[in-house]
Amino acid sequence: MQHEPVTTNMNNPGNSDLDALFLRSTTHPEVRMDLCREMLEGELYTLIPEVRVPGEEGEVVELEATAENIPLMVWSRDGKDYFFVYTSERQAEKALKAFTGPAFKKMMIICMDGRDMLTLMSRPGVGIALNAGAGKHDYTFNDAVLTGMLDGTMFAPPPSEEVQGQVKALRPEQYPLSLVQPVFDYLKTRPEVLAAWVLEMKAARERGQNYYVFALLTSTEDAQELQDAVGTVLAMVNRSDREGMEFGVTSFDYGDPAQVTIMRTFVPFYAAPGYSSPALPGQE
Repeated sequence: MQHEPVTTNMNNPGNSDLDALFLRSTTHPEVRMDLCREMLEGELYTLIPEVRVPGEEGEVVELEATAENIPLMVWSRDGKDYFFVYTSERQAEKALKAFTGPAFKKMMIICMDGRDMLTLMSRPGVGIALNAGAGKHDYTFNDAVLTGMLDGTMFAPPPSEEVQGQVKALRPEQYPLSLVQPVFDYLKTRPEVLAAWVLEMKAARERGQNYYVFALLTSTEDAQELQDAVGTVLAMVNRSDREGMEFGVTSFDYGDPAQVTIMRTFVPFYAAPGYSSPALPGQE
């Protein structure tokens, strides 16, 4: 791949929109997919050891963007390896001031096209830490997530399933916890969600596959935006944590007798305060 030159400009804070999107994503998981897209389409920053280049202090300098010319640094954190990536020069400067140790006294900030930077950083076993050291919020993505960003598979829309009898409702001991926990955490932020269940597609199980459908009961007539948001949360789960698992999202309807039977029989993995299951016949 042909890369554009790297530019460094110490007079340009840049990327306030990407900073704002990053900050919003810390409390709204459904926008994290948008953050990943913008990281690819915008400019990103990282720290590298000082490189002697022609030019006066404060001028824009250019380096050929190759693995040989850009001495990317791999940092160990909690026993795992990462490249540090920043959404703006301002974030990188904050991290550089916060980090201690002689290695950080001879570092410089560089700016690159986001896709080019992440392509150079795509290495087996090495993830990225976004805005590490720049504040109380940061994210880490493993190498599989980074690969999914670059090849586009992360952004494939999750299917919406029509539940028509060939499903099995799961009990708590059967839950795929790596999928259920992030959805549970997200649903707590959506007051229109009354309850949610995990279903398993029987045909997939018979083929030796794991296909789960998240069924949402809501107080809104059109739940498509919510279904899409839950799909985004699921897609952001690390591939290693959902290996061998596929998923879809649907909505439950009080007017469907089969779905009411599930709601009445199985305890939801998420229930809003005050939710009660549909009444049994004769108890309406």
